[in-house]
Amino acid sequence: MTALELTDVSARAGAAVLLDGITLSLRPGRVVAVIGGSGAGKTTLGLAALGQSRPGVRLSGSVRLGGAELLGSSTSERRLARAGVVGHLPQQPAAVLDPVRRCGSVLAELAALRVRGRAARVAAGHAALASAGLDPVLWRRFPHQLSGGQQQRMALATTLVTRPRLLVLDEPTTGLHDEARAALAERLRVLAGAGVALLVLTHDFALVRAVADEVAVLHEGRLVEAGETHAVLTGPAHPVTRALAGVPRVSTTNTRPPDPMVVVRGLTVRAGRATLIEGVDLDLPVGSRTALLGASGAGKTTLARALAGLAVPSSGTVELDGVALPPRVRRRSTAQLRAIQYVHQDTLASFDEFRPVLAQIAETARRLRGLGEAAARAEALEVVRALGVEAVAGRRPDSLSGGQLQRCALARALLARPRLLVCDEVTSALDPVTTAGVLGLVAESAAEQGTALLMIGHDRAALDAVTDRTVVLDDGRRVR
Repeated sequence: MTALELTDVSARAGAAVLLDGITLSLRPGRVVAVIGGSGAGKTTLGLAALGQSRPGVRLSGSVRLGGAELLGSSTSERRLARAGVVGHLPQQPAAVLDPVRRCGSVLAELAALRVRGRAARVAAGHAALASAGLDPVLWRRFPHQLSGGQQQRMALATTLVTRPRLLVLDEPTTGLHDEARAALAERLRVLAGAGVALLVLTHDFALVRAVADEVAVLHEGRLVEAGETHAVLTGPAHPVTRALAGVPRVSTTNTRPPDPMVVVRGLTVRAGRATLIEGVDLDLPVGSRTALLGASGAGKTTLARALAGLAVPSSGTVELDGVALPPRVRRRSTAQLRAIQYVHQDTLASFDEFRPVLAQIAETARRLRGLGEAAARAEALEVVRALGVEAVAGRRPDSLSGGQLQRCALARALLARPRLLVCDEVTSALDPVTTAGVLGLVAESAAEQGTALLMIGHDRAALDAVTDRTVVLDDGRRVR
């Protein structure tokens, strides 16, 4: 018996082939991991497994969910076939979280697909929170009051609350620290043990080794290798698999003196009664490369947003060259805006969904550096291509993979040539090879221009390759 069966599935967007003849099956209680570089087609495959596609993408072939054909069926027929049967965790968790509703009420509403009565729905919602590793106090919070890692797990809770028989998880460890990743892996093993079929789309090899029964390797829309996890990872036959399994180390040299530049003193940010960060001190000299670490919810993103003027402190100051910066971004001068660039963790939300991505990247050089339109576009295209994103011209944000969009967001910030570049999980959707290349380019660019780096993430090995000092937050306070 198969829970999901894909036969000769292809996806095309105009003349571009996104998936080419994919055949894949998944049985109850089995975990199949699909690995591949950024832009390989993992997200497109995950949507195709649900009978869905992005706008402008045409699917062909067959996708059968428990015997029901999803391709060629109507929207209502697909919804009926999937209701309470399939859970989907997208790469961008904010896409499934309602920004104007408290998380608990959404969970209780979704629970109605499986249980009746308000008390039973609330209990099911709290059980889903616990299964996703979240504190019950988050029940009454809105999505914007959660950290990136908490948003990821809250989105997982929304999939678990319906008790699905099939889970499609797109980069489920994005934004999670090591302890949370290990806990998630254990929960996925428990689900599989209970008979749930799992299709995991990821570049996280630790997760693959921990939970996957089978591995399928995707490259440029084609399956190039597949088999039992141990056999594929210990004896990869295809060069793409061998490359993905290695993590090249980036080597950089910083010769600039540590002159004071950005100084943070006593920074405290509150949201209602909650204290997000408290009394944080931080020095970021010219050319410094700092890793900012901490568990999900520790306050890393809040600190980054405060530096960029996007989170208003309750007390404390952020100084640039000895001058206190206005706490609100709208009150900062053009020079101050250019000086501190922040690459958001939620890259999709940071772009205008209706405008071409390249135009939005080029706009940074026009507004902050005064370049003409043609020169800004040419430089934007050069930086994007250097980061490994091809054929970006004319494309909107929703037509790019999560990894491609992350690199476009990074390109936009680099185009400002900032004094301080704050990167919030900028490689979380990238495979190890691409991660090394992107971080190498960032480090090289920073060294040439004397840019200070503040790198937020959970991949300690990758950050250690490009940073020379570490700051750790715990429960909103600096502990190192």
